[in-house]
Amino acid sequence: LRFGAFVHFNDNTCLVREFSKNTDPAVFNPVNLDFDSMMTTFQEAGVKYAVLTTRHTSGFSLWDSKVTQFDVAESPFKKDVVRLFVDACRKHNIKPCLYYCLWGSKDWNPVNWNPTIKTELETTTPKQIILSQLAELAENYGDIYAFWLDMQCWADTTLSPQESYDLLKSKNPKTF
Repeated sequence: LRFGAFVHFNDNTCLVREFSKNTDPAVFNPVNLDFDSMMTTFQEAGVKYAVLTTRHTSGFSLWDSKVTQFDVAESPFKKDVVRLFVDACRKHNIKPCLYYCLWGSKDWNPVNWNPTIKTELETTTPKQIILSQLAELAENYGDIYAFWLDMQCWADTTLSPQESYDLLKSKNPKTF
C-alpha cells in the first residue's frame, strides 16, 4: 500500500502527553472530532491505510468495551470512536487498521495507579482483558486490514504473541 497514516489519538491526546497514567475518563471529550475531514485530507494525499490508537498506555479504550469501565462510555464523549474512524476510512476508500497497546506486566500495569482497573482485575487478569478486547475489536468492526499490537514487552507474561495472532485471525481472517 506504500503510504499510510497513523492517528495517535486517545485520552493521552486530551492530556497533551504521549504516555499517560490517566485515571479519569472525563478528560476525554474531543468535541470537534471529525474523522471525515481527516480522511478527506488523507485521501487527497494518497493515503491507502490509516491506523487508529484504540487503547494506549493508560488503558483507556476508544469504544464501549464490555470488560472495563475505563472507556468512552464513561467519558463525556460517549460515541464509539473506533466505529467513527472505521466508517470514515471505508467512506474514503482507506483501509482501516487498529493499534492496541498491551499492558499487564510489572513495568507498566494500570492496576498500579488506576482504581477502576485495579477493581476490575480482582476478578480477571490482564491477559483475559487483552484477549477479550482484541476479540471485541476483531468482531465488531468488520474487516480490519491490519492490527498493530504494541508493547509485547509490557504484556502479561502469560500472553504469547501467537495467542493474540490466533485470536485475531480466527475472528477476522483477512487481517494481518
